[in-house]
Amino acid sequence: MRVTYKLFASPGDGSVSTLWSNDDWWKNPENCGLLEPRYTNAHHVHRLYSDFLYFQKQDKAREHFHRASVQAIDALEECKNISGFRPCIYNYTIASKSRARLRLGLYSVYLQEWLSVFSRDQLFVIRLEDYSLEPLKTISRVYKFLGLKSLSEEVAEDVLEKPRANPRRAKDKKMGKMLPETRALLTSYYHEYNVQLAKLLGDKRFLWDDVDV
Repeated sequence: MRVTYKLFASPGDGSVSTLWSNDDWWKNPENCGLLEPRYTNAHHVHRLYSDFLYFQKQDKAREHFHRASVQAIDALEECKNISGFRPCIYNYTIASKSRARLRLGLYSVYLQEWLSVFSRDQLFVIRLEDYSLEPLKTISRVYKFLGLKSLSEEVAEDVLEKPRANPRRAKDKKMGKMLPETRALLTSYYHEYNVQLAKLLGDKRFLWDDVDV
């Protein structure tokens, strides 16, 4: 006798760029002639350094990352003084002036865009650090938010056994942490956006005061 099973799936999109990637907003007919979009489409300092190490295949060093960070901040600030902030963060030309993708860490800016379309109770935001430390607890919270049944013991064990995706390469680990002056520069730059994010979410954990970068 053949036994059949009905499989139920909750589809999702794991694209990291879903939150922030809106560089082609101006191609939409309804946005023609506008200066900014009219539709909504890991600790930020650590994320920026990790992103730099992962995507730069050659000619990379801590000093290079520092220089790229300075260039990214200068380019964005210069654009902001001329055109305003919002048009600049969706400007690929400005973003391409540096190898450090600074704008990706402006979480509060992009989240405000999403909140202009979706209500707060429709969005569930977690920190990568919390997921890394307590994956099962974090996944359980996500399942509850989605209205899915709790993880079985078998599935939970399978989750814990899965290897971590995109771990830092051995040669990149040898570079060590970013330079102290780079950490200070980026922490200072992102601070106001962290404050905005914590207020938006009503959660001081998103200040990332408990995370060492």
